[in-house]
Amino acid sequence: MATYGAVPALSGGERAVALRRRTVPPAIAAVMAVCAMASLVYLVVNVGTTRRVELWGWTKDSMESGDAKISAEEVEQLNSILEAQDNLKKNLQRMAEKLDKGRGTEIAVEQGNNSPPGPDGPRGPKGEKGPPGPVGVMGPQGKQGEEGAQGPKGKQGVQGPPGARGPPGPEGKIGAPGREGPKGNMGAVGYPGPPGPNGPQGAPGAAQPNLAGPPGEMGEEGPAGPPGPNGEVGPRGPPGQEAGPPPPEPVIYAPIREGAVQGATGITTGVSGGSGVSEAGMPGACPEAFPHQSSTLPAICYAEEEYAAAGTGPCGSWCTRDMAVGEGCPGSNAKRMCCPADYPFRSVALPETCFSQEQFADAGTGPCGSWCTHDMAVGEGCPGSNAKRMCCPGAFPFRSVALPETCFNEAQLATAGTGPCGSWCTFDLAVGEGCGPNEDHVCQAGLAPPPAPAVEMPSTAKGLNIKCANWRDQKERKSKNQQEKMQAYCMQQDCEQSMEEVGCRFTDADQHCYTDSGQFFCSQHLGHPDCHDLGADAAYPNEAGPGTWAPVQDVPLYGAAAGEAPYSCVCLKHCQHYSGSTQVKYRCATNVGGPIKVGAVAGSPVEDPSALTITSSSSKKGKCACLCGSAGAGWQKP
Repeated sequence: MATYGAVPALSGGERAVALRRRTVPPAIAAVMAVCAMASLVYLVVNVGTTRRVELWGWTKDSMESGDAKISAEEVEQLNSILEAQDNLKKNLQRMAEKLDKGRGTEIAVEQGNNSPPGPDGPRGPKGEKGPPGPVGVMGPQGKQGEEGAQGPKGKQGVQGPPGARGPPGPEGKIGAPGREGPKGNMGAVGYPGPPGPNGPQGAPGAAQPNLAGPPGEMGEEGPAGPPGPNGEVGPRGPPGQEAGPPPPEPVIYAPIREGAVQGATGITTGVSGGSGVSEAGMPGACPEAFPHQSSTLPAICYAEEEYAAAGTGPCGSWCTRDMAVGEGCPGSNAKRMCCPADYPFRSVALPETCFSQEQFADAGTGPCGSWCTHDMAVGEGCPGSNAKRMCCPGAFPFRSVALPETCFNEAQLATAGTGPCGSWCTFDLAVGEGCGPNEDHVCQAGLAPPPAPAVEMPSTAKGLNIKCANWRDQKERKSKNQQEKMQAYCMQQDCEQSMEEVGCRFTDADQHCYTDSGQFFCSQHLGHPDCHDLGADAAYPNEAGPGTWAPVQDVPLYGAAAGEAPYSCVCLKHCQHYSGSTQVKYRCATNVGGPIKVGAVAGSPVEDPSALTITSSSSKKGKCACLCGSAGAGWQKP
């Protein structure tokens, strides 16, 4: 029988008892109880056998004894009990060793008469898997890991629906007033108004020597007039006789008074002061080219008698001696004024001018003094104002020798350079005096424009097309080719403007078109020094006729290129350059007459029609293709 709790005796009574109690823990006591119960089970199983078999001394041979046999099942049970017993012994031994080491106690396990264990039996079948154990308690939270690298940017999500409309914001402040826009184009001329009332009765007509009546009574002698200027010295005469008659007394002409008659000159004056020469009574009134005076309008002369009798005829069949008389033909009557006797040949190129010789008229040019003009703005190349070269009208056909701006109705008065009031007219309001305001003595034909008003041209009216403004502002810094290229861009814009309703009649000093505000200002201030007038024929819609707008010619170079030969420009109206082509190739609106060549055509790449490649394109109507340069030096295009 096993003995447990072999512990040395301790002194101290209760202290020793307590110590012994602590040396046998509850776990060991439980194991001992299990072993005791197992022994009892074994004894009960073997009750009733004829032969007593000891539990601890059992062998396999006992099983085969005929006196006390047990079944195989019982053997298996016993093997399990024995195996449990062995395991218990091992566990108890280990526990005793731990106790011995930790507390210094000693546990002795005595075993009785035990036989050696038999061989291990066969392994039993695998038991069923037990149910899962309960979930363990969650462990403490680990330390936070290091921050990972930034991931790639995700794709933009689908646009969400618009949010609800917010409330209106506060009312903004009123902005500053905008700049005044450009003035509109001048409207079309209105219909003529009703005829005005008759004017006051005119002054009596000029003297008509061939229709003069008998001489009247001699009037009272008037006061002596101032002496006239000395005449030119004549050629030296032949030697006189030694004793000739005395020289005659010099005749001094007094100023002619109203109502006076002077037989020496054959001039009679009216009774109310004004005097003039009648168109019908003036000798040689109609020029040789138009010898037949109109039966209805005495100021008109016709080339054919039948037209004169009818009082009408086609354009080109008549001329007029009064700018205000004659209508029905295009353009100004300055082109249809009758040439005076001293300049009888009308210019072929400029019908406003007349020449003294036919060869000059055919050539359209002649030396100074060989021509006169009926339009102050037509004719150039001679010094001074054209007021000195105006053709004298039919009523005052004799130009003054002293003051060429004036004309007289009698040759001797023109030679003297002076005459009574009504015997002369002037083309310059500043020339002529002694007869009141010169506005009452202005020659009708070719009336000079009034002096420019004392008003400054506003800066808003001096606007140019953008490419022309670039040339104006940058030409000093550009090379020769760059200046020519910029000018070609400028001409392209001006050319297109000339074919629009605003037109290009008025330009700046560089002959670049003013825009619409400048065109309007100049039309209201004719003769203004800042308004260079190209003439009425340059206005819209004249695209190809005489006087039409044309690009600039003989333009000087500026900056580093100053001093080199000037250049000119040529344009093709209703055309555009073929983009990207270096050839002379154009797209043109041939349905409206394109290409129309204007400018320096001679010597330019567009001179030879066979060298041009033209592609028809109606969309190029109103467009322009321009080049600037010179023959032999190259041409630049935009």
